[in-house]
Amino acid sequence: MKTTQKIMSLVLAAGISVTGLSYGDSNQLEQNNPITIGNVTLERSYLVNEDDTTFIPIKVVAEALGYQVKWFQEDRHVELIKGARFITIKTTENYFTFSKMAPIKLSSPAFIKDGTTYVPTDFVSEILGGGVYENEGKIEIYSEISDKVSTGGFVITSIEDQKIYTTLNGGEAHILLNKETLIKDHADHQILTLDDLKVGDTLKITHPSIMLMIYPPQYNAYEIERINDVAYSEGYIQSINEDSILVKTNNNLVQFNIDESTVITGMMDNPIELSDIRIGNNVKIYHSIAMMESLPPQSPAYEIQVDSAIK
Repeated sequence: MKTTQKIMSLVLAAGISVTGLSYGDSNQLEQNNPITIGNVTLERSYLVNEDDTTFIPIKVVAEALGYQVKWFQEDRHVELIKGARFITIKTTENYFTFSKMAPIKLSSPAFIKDGTTYVPTDFVSEILGGGVYENEGKIEIYSEISDKVSTGGFVITSIEDQKIYTTLNGGEAHILLNKETLIKDHADHQILTLDDLKVGDTLKITHPSIMLMIYPPQYNAYEIERINDVAYSEGYIQSINEDSILVKTNNNLVQFNIDESTVITGMMDNPIELSDIRIGNNVKIYHSIAMMESLPPQSPAYEIQVDSAIK
């Protein structure tokens, strides 16, 4: 697994100040529940309306994610700027733009309440490129939904509601699910439900690279894969031989041995050859549970996925 990135410095500021009336639904319900980014709790709560749609205060969230926020009183629109990213929000209609793309319609329009502009949570995933999870009355936001990693070796100890309790490398770890979490089986590629998982199953979890600094660690799962008959590792290639690759994983240097049965693909599942792989490529490897105790340790590779095969 990639080394967890350092959590960005967060600039916490008040909501967007405006004059005049609020343009939101008068039935908006204030919720005294927190919003966190990394391990930092923002100073404003989110709102939930009678249709159970959740809205977040865009100024504090965007600034925490590194955006400059500008308010234009004349037509009540907001601009977010971060490097080459330019985003426009109109509070008088369901109108969101990203750079030069056509306007995007989200689940609900933005609105103003008590001088603060609110947007639906899908604004984060659809336009800001972030990840949003709602867990136990708290919204957790991650900076890049595309910046995710996979970790293998979770062993289920119990399952309660939408949380899976596991052990990982001798310690306790919790896996949190939401309605978008995909569960599947590696052996037959079948889609599973939470009821299909059992105590003792081994899992691979795809989750955000930014983790909350709490114990036991909590993994918000984009995808859960049951891998009872194989092991999973992820890392960077250090060297390449005729029949093996040396990979720097999160914990160790491991030699993965390759033979004619090893399946090697690119990120689009396109078949590639060992000769297409280069030192420095990131690889995701399904391999034997058995690990030869040598220096470095060795394991037969069943499947290797390469992030950027160079030809």
